[in-house]
Amino acid sequence: PPPRPLVGTVFSWVEERPVAAASLAQVHRAALLDGTEVAVKVIYPSLRKELASDFSVFRSIGAQVRPGGMDLTWLVRDFEKALEQELDLEREAANAERSASRLAHLPHVRVPRVVRALTRRSVLTMEFVPGLIRLD
Repeated sequence: PPPRPLVGTVFSWVEERPVAAASLAQVHRAALLDGTEVAVKVIYPSLRKELASDFSVFRSIGAQVRPGGMDLTWLVRDFEKALEQELDLEREAANAERSASRLAHLPHVRVPRVVRALTRRSVLTMEFVPGLIRLD
């Protein structure tokens, strides 16, 4: 979850148990000091360091292993670049805002509002929409 010092200064509360979790990040339900409920997506803290180490190994192997004489280092570079984009929550926020704008004319579509002031490369804060994420 977001660091505990943020409770009382940014958030009034943050649920310890994530409402959603995946291989790269987890989402916690929280409330801002004004009572607005938000979803806070947090990249796992050690993930970037672990991935840097993994990709160092992948690059080394990719430079040495050449099946049929093929150079596969491009594949490692492309995968690393794609994963870096997945780990950029500011980019995800921009995509959500763009999607919200483009879908605004559809009354049955709702894209949660991004809380830009509380969004960083490793943290995405959005309005919490009940029912959007299954909580059981």
